[in-house]
Amino acid sequence: MPIPKNVRREAGDEYTDGCAAVSRSAGAPPEGNIPGDGAYDENMEFLEFEAVRTGSRWRWVLAVALAVVVGLPMAGMAVLVLVPPHLEYTVAGGRLTVTHGPPFVARERSWPLEAVVEAGPVDLPPGARRNGTSLPGYCAGVFRYPGIGTVWQATDCSSRAVLIEVEGADRPVVLTPPEPEAFLRALRGRGTYHHRFVRPSPAPAAWRLTQVMTVLGAVIALGVPLVLVLGPRRLRYELEPGGLRIRSFLLSKTVPLEGVTARRITAPRIGARLWGAGLPGYLTGLFTVEGRVTRVWVTSVKGDCVLLEGNGRPVLLSPADPGAFLEALRLMGVTVREEG
Repeated sequence: MPIPKNVRREAGDEYTDGCAAVSRSAGAPPEGNIPGDGAYDENMEFLEFEAVRTGSRWRWVLAVALAVVVGLPMAGMAVLVLVPPHLEYTVAGGRLTVTHGPPFVARERSWPLEAVVEAGPVDLPPGARRNGTSLPGYCAGVFRYPGIGTVWQATDCSSRAVLIEVEGADRPVVLTPPEPEAFLRALRGRGTYHHRFVRPSPAPAAWRLTQVMTVLGAVIALGVPLVLVLGPRRLRYELEPGGLRIRSFLLSKTVPLEGVTARRITAPRIGARLWGAGLPGYLTGLFTVEGRVTRVWVTSVKGDCVLLEGNGRPVLLSPADPGAFLEALRLMGVTVREEG
């Protein structure tokens, strides 16, 4: 049987048929031919039902909290690993200047050369970060090393370094100039020195893994709040000739209706999530429902839902108007059973 074209059953629209609200679009039928009256226009092709809406205020609060507490820090970490940090040493004009940090907010620390009490090469043993940043190829902040003590450093994390004692400083300074001899000559007033690290170079595999994992974490941390707010609003069920198209947040899935039996089910028991999204007010994927592995596309299971059985795994849906949805299925030739 043909399906009405461009007819959406959504709450708050202009026309009703006694079961669900129906919106009118270009070419939509007059009121006497809207779905539910049993009269269909041959030019019509599909019906669309929205999922049941649940309270959205608390979801907005949770989404904003997740974005601020988790999403933004993860995005900042992604910037750190994707954009090379700034690391630069300059000895000129009677001063030692170290520029370090993310390129947009790089900081400078500077000391007069006459304040340098002692400087010499040192091999750094494995140490521990007390405060600051420790990424592959970029270590800046306060660190502690056995036999050396607590130092402030801005280095490329290599062990070949220069230890500098500065008068009036709280702790020694550790730097890793690629040419330590030239750097030490400049500190002693014999010439100048400048080096900017083009890119701190850790082991390539470790760096790539750090980038991938951090970016993936940032995408998930920012994506979850987005799905939490928009996912329930985008969930739709479209009845087409011979099938049911389910539109979720990003994807769509067509479920064949041949050999399917539909029934109303009240407050189904959702068990373990096997795959998919299990967010408050938005469940999509594979779940155990009433003890069976079921494909789920719902926004709420507290009221009446619709269960489709008989063609592969069961499918659980939560249309805003289960009665109108079941009636539309019946008119398409799907067997509709009483709740049970």
